[in-house]
Amino acid sequence: MHKSSFPQLLLFTLIAVITLQVFPLKGDWERVPVSVLKEFNAITFTDSRTGYLVGRGIYKTINGGLSWFEPVRFTGSEIEIWDISALSEEHIWFAAGESGLLFSTDGARSLIQRNGSLPVGEIRAVEFSSDNKGLICIKNNESGKTSILRTQDGGLSWADVTPAELENLKTVLDSLLEGFAFRWFQAGIYDGFLLSDLAKKYYKEKLHFTSPNEGWLKTAAGLFYTADAGTNWSLIKAGNILDFAILDSGKIIVSVEEEPNQRTIFISEDMGQTYNEIRQEGLPVSKLAFLDNDTGWGASGEHIYKTVDGGLSWELEYTVPYDSLIDYSRIEFTVPKQQFVYDLFVSPDSTGWAAGTGNTLFVLNPAGTLTTGDINGDRKIDIYDLLELIKGIKVQCDYYSTYFPHWSAGEIAFHKKYYFPIMQRSRFDLNHDGGFNIFDLLEMLKIMSRR
Repeated sequence: MHKSSFPQLLLFTLIAVITLQVFPLKGDWERVPVSVLKEFNAITFTDSRTGYLVGRGIYKTINGGLSWFEPVRFTGSEIEIWDISALSEEHIWFAAGESGLLFSTDGARSLIQRNGSLPVGEIRAVEFSSDNKGLICIKNNESGKTSILRTQDGGLSWADVTPAELENLKTVLDSLLEGFAFRWFQAGIYDGFLLSDLAKKYYKEKLHFTSPNEGWLKTAAGLFYTADAGTNWSLIKAGNILDFAILDSGKIIVSVEEEPNQRTIFISEDMGQTYNEIRQEGLPVSKLAFLDNDTGWGASGEHIYKTVDGGLSWELEYTVPYDSLIDYSRIEFTVPKQQFVYDLFVSPDSTGWAAGTGNTLFVLNPAGTLTTGDINGDRKIDIYDLLELIKGIKVQCDYYSTYFPHWSAGEIAFHKKYYFPIMQRSRFDLNHDGGFNIFDLLEMLKIMSRR
């Protein structure tokens, strides 16, 4: 580790203050280090600094995604979180599959099980508008049927508000899951992977509300709309809905898999009464996320597409790479040779996020910025990034105690040994030498001189 004195840091600060300007950055997707041996199902931010990433565990950031830590750890068997509904930084609901519904009032430092009178099943989607009022999607283990349940007392009791059209959803899903697994297995891309689990996430349900009463439900049997918090549902688009986006203009963009190899984007401007069909080679199918009425992203497998005309046309922007730095021999099951994006999200500060299999967590600033050098995540390089970098260098020895205060010395040693090759790509370590030091200040000046 290279050592540097504080006077030297001040000298570089003065030089930078004299010569520094604000430099626009180039757009790209960049991997964010979180943890190996994990896959992520969903990501959300409550503000520009605080976010939650869930999958085989719960991860949290309090600095805009610069670093992530586990606020809580599960004892015994591993729990997988399918979905998340964050009301604020402190109050969060988690759909934990067969482990039930979890709730936190302290930023996920502790979790309360809120299963109430729920049937035994797999909770795959959750959406709450307050601590008391919310809906979940659950697959009953006994009947195999998928139900939409609503609570108005914080999960103590539940009422069935399932649309009548979902009566045959089990038959539809069984056929889709079988066909999905068979196609990927035949292709040899996910040979030996847990195909049924992958397929369930690909076709899993989604709840999204834009107000306490107005919301949408995505299933493999269609897209539904409610104006009364789920008491009544209207089918506004039949078919195997993979994802949808509701734009501020009122436009609805729906991604549909009509047949195994036929993908279509449907766009409606009249609440689903009529649709404009968009057929294009390589359309995004699994996930959609929009920044505004024109700019959005879609995911298909490991590919990320972009639109700048409200979904009328799409171009391939990025392909998530296979990460050879991860020691896959330590994973108990065979992993895919490509990554798979499960969720896309645009955070309140207009930063794009993609999360999925094989430690896939990538960030993009839609305003067109690359995160390298943008230490504080404000989409420009200026004196504040330099001050943030100096602060990071000064406290580098306290890195783990700062971001992982509950870790033991043994856990820290294990993390450094196995994870640090991935951690080297953090925003602080600009020259990728594994430390935060004076040489990163030199690298910062190089970055600025090239722009």
